[in-house]
Amino acid sequence: MNAVVEATATLITNLVRHEEAGMAQQTGTHDSSDSSTLEAELAQLEEELATLQRDPLLQDLPTGLSPLELDQRVAYEHGHALRVMLDRGKLGLVEVIVRRAATIGILKQLVRLAIERHLAKRAAPVKEESQAADTSGMSATRKAARSANWTYVWRHHCLALDTQRLLDERARVQEVGLQEGDRLRFIRYVPEPLISKEERAAARRARGRDRGRGRGRGYGRGGSFAGPSAWPSMRPPLHAPSGPMQHGGFPPMYHRR
Repeated sequence: MNAVVEATATLITNLVRHEEAGMAQQTGTHDSSDSSTLEAELAQLEEELATLQRDPLLQDLPTGLSPLELDQRVAYEHGHALRVMLDRGKLGLVEVIVRRAATIGILKQLVRLAIERHLAKRAAPVKEESQAADTSGMSATRKAARSANWTYVWRHHCLALDTQRLLDERARVQEVGLQEGDRLRFIRYVPEPLISKEERAAARRARGRDRGRGRGRGYGRGGSFAGPSAWPSMRPPLHAPSGPMQHGGFPPMYHRR
């Protein structure tokens, strides 16, 4: 695997250099005497690419790996990463490779990528059957698996190693005791409230005291309910006219604005 990684890096470097040389030749800044050299390098690159495509180690790699996952697999070949399994119960196991020095936040990203790739792999046959049914005039009854809502997942669940909840995203994998072949699982997790039960009880008691001091609606200073006689603002004014009510049937102080 190390030779494959080195050959891949050399191939990428040569491709970049060849592309830069080709652009220089198009702009006229490249010497025409080097054209034969470029053709020889191109033939060599094509041969190296064909060799890499036939390599059995690369054929075992899953398709659609992200750069982050490729980095973890290279580290695993060098002995700097772990292979763990995500236990999903009846849904089966999902393999996750993570560096020993990676954080729990990186581990959560790798778990997400592994599950999404697993769902896409399962949905591929369903999608092909649906397309075949559409072309034959039949309605597709099964659809591809939907992608998970990871915002909801991480808000209500967390990763756990046995009974240990992995909550600190800045903690290292080697610090939490994760070993080769360990099994992770999702467990229900409800974040702790911002205030404790004692603080909530104190806030309720404070609201009750405020009502007793007359700050609540409809209560007097002593805590007893004050009737309409205690509301001077509700009494009709002394200068109210004795004749028919003005302003459309309302006293002046109750005039609708």
